[in-house]
Amino acid sequence: MKHKGFSFVEIIQDCLIFNLEINNKDSLMYKIQDNKDKAKAEKLADEWDYNSKKGKIPLGIIFQENKPTLYEKLSKR
Repeated sequence: MKHKGFSFVEIIQDCLIFNLEINNKDSLMYKIQDNKDKAKAEKLADEWDYNSKKGKIPLGIIFQENKPTLYEKLSKR
């Protein structure tokens, strides 16, 4: 909420009716440290395969880059 700019938030919630084989995926999830390395973020994003439902699910800030907002850039003129 405090991050200025674009954010993408993914909510992972089990469907108790239509997705019984993947319910209780807590054992697949793990917490990561906040990341500012884009190459590492791409690897983390590829760890979980939504099609085969295999791999691990990293939780936390996958990638964050601090940049001035458009308003801040235009205010400096």
